[in-house]
Amino acid sequence: MPREIHPDTVRRILDARLLLEANLTSEYAVKTLAATAKMSPFHFQRTFRRVVGESVANHVRRLRLERASLVLRNSETPVTNIALDSGFDTHAGFTHAFTKLFGLSPTTYRDRHDVRPFIRQLHEGRPTTDAETLARCPLTVTLLDVPDRTLAVMRFVGSTQQLPSIWPKMISWCDGHGLNREDSEFLGLHHDDWETTVADSYRYDAAVVVEEGFRPYGDVAIFRQSGGLVAMTAFEGSLLSLDRTWKQFTREWLPASGYQFRLSYVYDVYPADLVTGSLLQTVVRSLTGIRAKLCIPISRDWVDASSRDDLL
Repeated sequence: MPREIHPDTVRRILDARLLLEANLTSEYAVKTLAATAKMSPFHFQRTFRRVVGESVANHVRRLRLERASLVLRNSETPVTNIALDSGFDTHAGFTHAFTKLFGLSPTTYRDRHDVRPFIRQLHEGRPTTDAETLARCPLTVTLLDVPDRTLAVMRFVGSTQQLPSIWPKMISWCDGHGLNREDSEFLGLHHDDWETTVADSYRYDAAVVVEEGFRPYGDVAIFRQSGGLVAMTAFEGSLLSLDRTWKQFTREWLPASGYQFRLSYVYDVYPADLVTGSLLQTVVRSLTGIRAKLCIPISRDWVDASSRDDLL
């Protein structure tokens, strides 16, 4: 039986992963990531593979390809540009790697996802609003200005069906740090696409808002959430219905709204009584009874791929 990984080690690897994920277009040296994790480069690479299940290089490449699949589906950006933004020197190299992961060439993949493009770079012009499509969308969406926040996050990686299973562990951690209160703010950060992410590799962070300067402990890391404009819609139902509502939100409302993604993730905000009370066990057992506010950080600004990495 494999030796259990110490929670402190998990947290330090998560610190390095959060740094990587904050800007996938950057080329972080292993020694920089190792320093973030407070490990030697050799020990870091061995530990990263043990915790994550793949090497640093393979992990970064897969995340870049998964992000590229999102851009292919939702933009008119030329494939060559997407290849370069994904860290590939040639169109051919990108096509080979993409096809190996998704089973389709980038061009075929794009053709099979005929949707209204809304991700745009500077030279492509701003997204435009489609009032008729917005009127047909059944969701009630509110725009909010959210402040910067400090989050304590516990990482889940696995099947989306197992996603709620992280919360009993997170609440146990909160109990030990005085964060399981009626006024606590709980969030779930979705870093991947439910359909295109490699099987059992979906990244989700169970999070609670903490004071600035809060010191992490165990396998919980600190994450700084950038504030700004957020589109929000309310949800109540099952995990399956949550997936359907997110699809409506991102595939119907967002492309017609004139906005585009501002950060590298979307998130849920959960009422405290759902997470801290007995209802949590019902959700975990039955995957029903979920109540949340679904949030998309949005912007009317262009995406400048040369200097920003704020695509979902």
